[in-house]
Amino acid sequence: MTQTFDISLLDDTTAAPLTARVAVIVNADGEDQSGFVILSKDSPEFQAVQAELRIEGLKKSAKRGSQIDASTDAGAETLSRLISANETRLALSVVTDIFGFSNNGEPVPFSKELVAKMFLKFPTWQQKVMASLEVAANFTKG
Repeated sequence: MTQTFDISLLDDTTAAPLTARVAVIVNADGEDQSGFVILSKDSPEFQAVQAELRIEGLKKSAKRGSQIDASTDAGAETLSRLISANETRLALSVVTDIFGFSNNGEPVPFSKELVAKMFLKFPTWQQKVMASLEVAANFTKG
């Protein structure tokens, strides 16, 4: 049977948000060891940060003299840093939990600050979160 989208879900405000697991460490058998639990791009958390970034960008572009000249080395570097910072904000907005991380054998509690530190140390982990957001099938039941 072909899967279809149940239109009644559009009005369901009680449904738990769909999440996906993003493994950053797997064992020799390919099983998830450590990683993140994330929300989709459709989540209110992602949408709110995306709107904030859009508003900030519009404000910057509306101010005369505050536009970044990407044709210069300094401007291109500034723009690159801004894009990276925006991606980090978006990635952090969807991470709701972690799994498989410990400190001296004790499980580590989730915090956005810890995740930000992880993304800074291991940028590929942030890239995995962002890549998982692009796969809608990660967030469907079934």
